[in-house]
Amino acid sequence: MPGEPTQAAAPVSASGVFGLVNGEINIRYEPRVDSARVGVGRAGDRLMILRWHTQLPWVEVAYPSSPTGTAWVLLELLQIEGDLYSLPSTSQTNFLLPTLTPTPSAVEQPIIAGFTPAPISPAFRALGDELWSVMLGAGFDPATSRLGGLFVMDLRTGEALSFGDNIAFSGTSISKIGILAAYFSQLSAPPNDEQAFNIAQTMICSENINTNRLLAAIGGGNPYVGAERVTSVLDQIGLRRSFIFTPFANDPFITPQAPRTRTTDANQTAAQPDPFNQMTVTETGALLNSIYQCAVNETGPLLTNFDGAFTPGECRRMLHVMSYNEIGALIESGVPEDVRIAHKHGWINDTHGDAAIVFSPGGDYILVTMLHNPTWLNFEESSAVIEDISMRVYNYFNPTAPMLSTRDAIVPASCNIFGSPVIDELMSLQFGQ
Repeated sequence: MPGEPTQAAAPVSASGVFGLVNGEINIRYEPRVDSARVGVGRAGDRLMILRWHTQLPWVEVAYPSSPTGTAWVLLELLQIEGDLYSLPSTSQTNFLLPTLTPTPSAVEQPIIAGFTPAPISPAFRALGDELWSVMLGAGFDPATSRLGGLFVMDLRTGEALSFGDNIAFSGTSISKIGILAAYFSQLSAPPNDEQAFNIAQTMICSENINTNRLLAAIGGGNPYVGAERVTSVLDQIGLRRSFIFTPFANDPFITPQAPRTRTTDANQTAAQPDPFNQMTVTETGALLNSIYQCAVNETGPLLTNFDGAFTPGECRRMLHVMSYNEIGALIESGVPEDVRIAHKHGWINDTHGDAAIVFSPGGDYILVTMLHNPTWLNFEESSAVIEDISMRVYNYFNPTAPMLSTRDAIVPASCNIFGSPVIDELMSLQFGQ
């Protein structure tokens, strides 16, 4: 009965009965699905069972990291070894356990290549904690195989925060930002018609064949060499956890060859990253910051590290073409329609993300968000989370004119840049000067 003293917890001793975990499972503080999770069990884990519940389909297990030394697992999630019903049982439903300490926020101040971030203010820290809670509330928890990463930077103050910074994600099409930068590093004049077309098809329509043409141009005719040169550009900026070593797939014009790869110090298992195309949220944010600083403040590693290979005008062209990328979802849906966003999205079966510079009335900022779920991630689910995060970040920067809800927009069924002014703008001698 409520208010009655709790029964003594079962002693942790060798029961001889075990539960074999068949997949990833939650280990709970009490025997109910809404109880706090105290841990995660993974396939192959072997948990010692202490007692079974007579009224509920749960078993109590020895779990040293729990405050009580024990925890609860749903019976159907375990393969039982031994005689379960030879163990003590309980019918107790009110355990009066000590209150758990809330899970600490994983928000941290990242190290940004080519830039020293400012100290995080209490208000900016509170934004990070809010976004962390949103991510956890949506079920993207780095303690599990379903996880996310995020980077936010205030381009006025220099404050930056991240979580999931140490996770290597598949680069998806977001890696095309690095390809764009490497391509412009080789141009000595504004792009011609064919070059501008390939740039626009890559960054607006995300067409892989056009992307591979850029890689081939960077690599002197070989897209594999081009990919390696893109990685060298990223290295020269200081982005050593990000790389691409292969052209994009499904291109009938490319003869496959054995690519290189590398193993970085980022977590190589959590998000099951592509071994040939990887990124982290912080390094993608740092790349966007490098382009922004070059374009807006005429400073930063693109101008200092490359012996004149980049000009502020070229950086402004990069941001300009990325501003034409309109997909009606993700970060776009979290800001008003008339706010400029220079961004690149990317998604594969198990990983979805978006990386953007938002030019908002209340100040410019960078937002990078990546989400991962093994095998398959539902787009409607991932887009709703990214859109919510985007709106909250926008409202932080624009508190006097906040968005009350995310924008409902239709994701275009196709992309057509014919007739778009972006080609002529990229080619113009005067544009961006």
